[in-house]
Amino acid sequence: MAVGAAQWLSIWLAVCLCATAVLAAWKWLRAKLLSLKTSEGPLLTSRYARVVYTSALGLAVVIMTVLLKQPAPDIIYKAF
Repeated sequence: MAVGAAQWLSIWLAVCLCATAVLAAWKWLRAKLLSLKTSEGPLLTSRYARVVYTSALGLAVVIMTVLLKQPAPDIIYKAF
């Protein structure tokens, strides 16, 4: 079943509309989160928050590396 030109146009229009809505929501959420301030500036861009972000990403990298370095499990096929 082939997709016609009108269907492709409607698909791309839906993608564009959804992307616009998601990006607008992201921009609104970002503005609200950056409005949280301390005496040093925005809370989410402080050096302590950046240390937390870096530590979390580093931990994610270590966990993914450990998981990906594991050997593949042996698959045993048995007839039941």
